[in-house]
Amino acid sequence: YGGWGGFPYDGQESRLFLNGAINLNGHDLDIVLDYNVQNSRSRVDVSGTISGVGNVLISASDGCTAQFNGAADNTFGGTLSFDGGSGGEKFILNKTGGAVTQGRLIIGGICRWNRPEQVADQSVLQITDGGKAYLQDNNETVLNLEMEDGGQVDNGVLLDTGDGTLIVLNRI
Repeated sequence: YGGWGGFPYDGQESRLFLNGAINLNGHDLDIVLDYNVQNSRSRVDVSGTISGVGNVLISASDGCTAQFNGAADNTFGGTLSFDGGSGGEKFILNKTGGAVTQGRLIIGGICRWNRPEQVADQSVLQITDGGKAYLQDNNETVLNLEMEDGGQVDNGVLLDTGDGTLIVLNRI
């Protein structure tokens, strides 16, 4: 992506595209997004399906982005966790068909729905301290909604549906 010696120029993105299928096969997938030595941000786009048993954890520094897209369900049995800072679009749910997760989705940063029904109806949506979920006028159905404020000053949690509808099938 430009730059000198393989490093992106200041302010550019380093991108990773995960287009093929991923089978967790009893392992966890950890994706860490950080600024590189040239103060450039990192981004990952996951369009391939994720299957098997295991958890997916995404950790992102300010200005870094993870996006789930693609047309098929992720069927992995485990938790999808996002831990991000406070700046910019961090975690984008943008699947054109199918669900990003069938299990628990933990949001500990900024998360944006770019399309409706991004998580399976039997999923648990958990927004933790500092987590912000923006449905951006999209509809979503979840089994349970959990919002946990860790008690730190100025962090809190936020769920903003815009003009969309959030249906909780069981408990809040």
